[in-house]
Order: sequence, then C-alpha cells, then structure tokens
Amino acid sequence: DHVSTTATAARPTRVLIIGQGQLGHVLLHELPGMGVAAELSPDRIEDVFNGLAVPAHPPVVVNCAARTNTDWCEANARECFATNAVAPYRLWLRLHALYGSRARLIHISTGCVYNGPYTADGRPFGPSDPTEPAAFYSWSKAAADALLQAAPGFVDGVAIIRPSGAYGRFDNFDEGTSHVLPGLINRALRLQPGEPFILWGDGRDVRDLIHAQ
Repeated sequence: DHVSTTATAARPTRVLIIGQGQLGHVLLHELPGMGVAAELSPDRIEDVFNGLAVPAHPPVVVNCAARTNTDWCEANARECFATNAVAPYRLWLRLHALYGSRARLIHISTGCVYNGPYTADGRPFGPSDPTEPAAFYSWSKAAADALLQAAPGFVDGVAIIRPSGAYGRFDNFDEGTSHVLPGLINRALRLQPGEPFILWGDGRDVRDLIHAQ
C-alpha cells in the first residue's frame, strides 16, 4: 500500500537513508547494484535534519526510522510520538526549506494504520481509505502520514509507503525490536518443552509478508 505522489516518478542517483534497522541496511546493500549511491545516516532521525547541508544535487531521503515495539510505544507514548510522528514531519519541513521543489522524501509508514487487512465490506484497504489505527504505535504512524500530507510541498515531494510484515536479512531477530515474523521465529526457538506458542492477534488477520532480501 502506498500514497502516490509525483515524487517517485524518476529514479534517484543519490539516496540518504535514515534508520539503521533492517530496512535501512537492506537499502544500503541493494541500491548500489541499481546504480544509486546510498549513504546510511549515523544520526537518529530526531537529530539528522540539524546537519543537512545544501548540495548542488540534493539526495532523495528515505526515512526507515521508527519505534516499532508496540508494548514500548504504549508505555512511552511521548517518546514514541516524537520519533514516529513529529520527527518525520520536522525532517520534511527542513528538507523543503533547504531544497524547495527539489526536496524528495520517501517515508516508510506501516500497514498497521489500518485495523486489519480488510474494510468492513471485505475489500482490501487502499491508499485513499481512512486510517483506523488500533494501537498507539499505529496512531503515531498514522499521525505522521497525516502531518506529511498536510505539509507544504507534499504532492510533488513526498511518497508514503505502507508495508506490512517485512522480514529477511539484516534483521536482529529480537522480539522487542524486530518485525513480526522474525520476532515469532525467535519466540518459537526459545520455547521450552510443553510451553504453549502464543501468537499475536486473534488468528483472523491475513497479511502479505514482504521479504526484504
């Protein structure tokens, strides 16, 4: 699922990746093979815009940074909202102020902004459907999407992507910080004899898992 704009019309030649998790490292590894120079920012998203310069050819910025542990987000709502909602918005305002119409941001959101994979009438959610977040993590990501869509320059400068269930190489398989499938694999490997294997949700949720290789 994605929110389409004209920002993705041309392939970039330089990409600045924000977020040092699985998706950030996948992009850092794969983009050079596509002829795209990729750089992984060493800074947290809350700090990265302070060091942005004004090069002759500004990079496309890809924001992969987020607080994703749902339990942590519920217990630390202020910090979660600051990272997941406020920081991407401030980042775009800074990019737009520096580069104007040349600014480009690809923001990695989440399919969790919808409460399940289907609408009430059984239709898969689409980019134009209203969000229905069911947890604070989802609320924070939906808030970032709304802030970006209301920001100056959004139509020509920002693309929002809403993947769900990413897994693959470079994941740390930590239940607290990884994506769903690697977290479940780690949980299964740690099971003791006779211990029940507990899944999240009610078993009715169906997702198209994304292999980030």
